[in-house]
Amino acid sequence: MEPVGTPLLGRGWGRLKTMSQKGKARRAAREAQQEKEGKKVINWIFGALILLGIIYVVYAVATA
Repeated sequence: MEPVGTPLLGRGWGRLKTMSQKGKARRAAREAQQEKEGKKVINWIFGALILLGIIYVVYAVATA
């Protein structure tokens, strides 16, 4: 039986800490990537709305 407070399977606390740091780095990178992609989606949505507005104005002027 292992003493209380020691890591299981002899992996060591250092390795667990390293894995946690790697996970945090990956999470930060993933969040940055998602933020970048989210901004791109918002820009496309606004672009589409502006294009639809221009088409509507052209249609309204043409039928008036």
